[in-house]
Amino acid sequence: MRQQFQEVHSNSRARAPYRRYAEGVRQDHKNSDLDLPPPRSSLKEHHNQGEHDKALEWSLDGKEKALEKDHPSTLDTVNNMASMFDNQGEYDKALEWYQRALDGKEKTLGKGHPSTLDTVHNMASVFDNQGEYAKALELYQRALDGCEKTLGKYHPSILDTVNNMASVFYKQGEYDKAREWYQRALDGKEKTLGKGHSSTLTPRG
Repeated sequence: MRQQFQEVHSNSRARAPYRRYAEGVRQDHKNSDLDLPPPRSSLKEHHNQGEHDKALEWSLDGKEKALEKDHPSTLDTVNNMASMFDNQGEYDKALEWYQRALDGKEKTLGKGHPSTLDTVHNMASVFDNQGEYAKALELYQRALDGCEKTLGKYHPSILDTVNNMASVFYKQGEYDKAREWYQRALDGKEKTLGKGHSSTLTPRG
């Protein structure tokens, strides 16, 4: 069983921060007529050159000027900056930017808003990557509790959080808890997505 858990964990290394970051860059490009003081071609050039950080900085600067610092779209870009640092392994910077996004979202959207809880989950993932498992579990639990109230117990994002918590328990050596939480995630995904769905077959953590 331990070998099975290890395979799940190794298959689920932190790809989520990059997916969130890449999706955020695409969304910023989609809104670039509103976001950016430089020409759109300039942002595209930086993106094509792989200078995603510069593209996000320009996007953030434009949004802060056009929409103010606590506008949800601005905070989404702040969150994307955090995801970029997370993907680069610069966890302290990632936490700093996630905290900035969280403070703004709690102020403008409320603590129970799905976007706020997504940032809470992201911060938990950073603590998980840093090996600070107690902090990771605390924030995963906060995200789980909030999302269950707004989205229901079997929403795919909730089941991902359940799976991530199982992964933390596994890394702490709490194998009985890990088995329990992996089973909870599996049961939920089979119910909502089906046994053959890719997310059911390859849990993320």
